[in-house]
Amino acid sequence: MNYASIAPLIIWQDVVLLATRRIVRPPKKGSAVQRPRSRTLTAVHEAMLEDLVYPAEIVGKRTRYRIDGSKISKVALTLLSQKELKICS
Repeated sequence: MNYASIAPLIIWQDVVLLATRRIVRPPKKGSAVQRPRSRTLTAVHEAMLEDLVYPAEIVGKRTRYRIDGSKISKVALTLLSQKELKICS
């Protein structure tokens, strides 16, 4: 994508850019190869969340598990960042 294709979107809509990250499956038993921490599923999801709330800083996280097995993650941002982003808590 070049700027000319993104420019019309910037005028009318909010645009979020996320870096491309790779998730590597866990190594098999007996394998001498280890995967880097930055390639694990959890690390990639945390990095994507950091990119998503970029100007703000994440202060805390809570994960709520429902009876049906679904998960809801609540993320607490810095108070100053909440005012800048106009987020209601």
